[in-house]
Amino acid sequence: MLFSSSVVFVLFFLLISQSNGARILVTGAVDSGTHIGSMVPMVKRLASSGHQIVVLEIATLKKARNLGTNVTVLFIPVPEDGGIAASLSASMFRVVSNGRILHLPYLFGDQKVHEYILSHAPMLRSLLNTAFDLVILDELFGVHSFAIALHLNRHYGVPYIIYSTTMMIQSSAYSLALGRNFVSEPNLLTSPPASSGDKYDPTNILDRLDNLNTVAWDLFRVKLHVESHLRSALSSLRLFCVPNFAFSDFFSKASFVFADYLDRVPAPLAESPSILPVSSNCGRARPLPSDLANFVSHFSSKGTIYVAFGTNLQWRYAPKGILNAFFGALNRLCRHSHKTRHLGSSIRCFVSPGHKIVHFPLRTQKL
Repeated sequence: MLFSSSVVFVLFFLLISQSNGARILVTGAVDSGTHIGSMVPMVKRLASSGHQIVVLEIATLKKARNLGTNVTVLFIPVPEDGGIAASLSASMFRVVSNGRILHLPYLFGDQKVHEYILSHAPMLRSLLNTAFDLVILDELFGVHSFAIALHLNRHYGVPYIIYSTTMMIQSSAYSLALGRNFVSEPNLLTSPPASSGDKYDPTNILDRLDNLNTVAWDLFRVKLHVESHLRSALSSLRLFCVPNFAFSDFFSKASFVFADYLDRVPAPLAESPSILPVSSNCGRARPLPSDLANFVSHFSSKGTIYVAFGTNLQWRYAPKGILNAFFGALNRLCRHSHKTRHLGSSIRCFVSPGHKIVHFPLRTQKL
């Protein structure tokens, strides 16, 4: 009888008492909407479990995201100005991305850190003085994320987790000492195919040399160029009392590395117990909104072609020749309807009645 009463008392105590949720900071690179979007399912899951989440987002958005209960979004707007951001956006239409330009997003992020430290000093001071239990940050380009995570870790012992929201770049794998082969699979920034039959062949010496060249530039730009800059007196990391930055130290001090990609499917890769796959990002498919459903099912259409672009593709920087070629090709498919994502108002003059522009991804809608 005494045992039964004790069990009832314990159960009653657990029911009426509240568990102490953790206070977690989540942040990413400047203007990395898709990367933050990859973290949103995890953020909502943690928030639904009773944890208090603070999301720091610095982006060219008009207003902060609404991520629901238990999630506070600290939003710092970034003006759509020139500088490195404009150069990067324009280069997407003129330069093939490769390891030679991998340092530019880091320098852009560091430049922005100096600007918003001066304009949002009270917010950042309050953030750095908050008693966080954990920091989760993006792997790529977020210089302010590196600074905050290392500051809280070195001065207050706050652990941090690196969230790799894209295929891991070679310099990150190198810093983690994963022992990955430089030529077994194509690099993230490999050359685009010249034809439908042009694919990476690890048995072809020319393909291996091209891949090795890209990897070498990746390591040089990030491990030497970026790291040297972040250790210099010009870096914003010194404003956070984080001297002597090194990527190897940054990765080795992380508690875990989360990865939301299936990088082991196309080629064998070395395993590591510190890298945890987290990919439960697929929700239930929802019906299309009525206007899109009517557009897709129009009696005159013989099918729908959905063309999607990432949020970083800024069409206002696109040369007119590219716009003419792109929409000229779509306009020839006159019996098909087209939905195109993330095209700004500046190009509406190129859009025919058979096109519809949407400003959100149709990832979870039934097409």
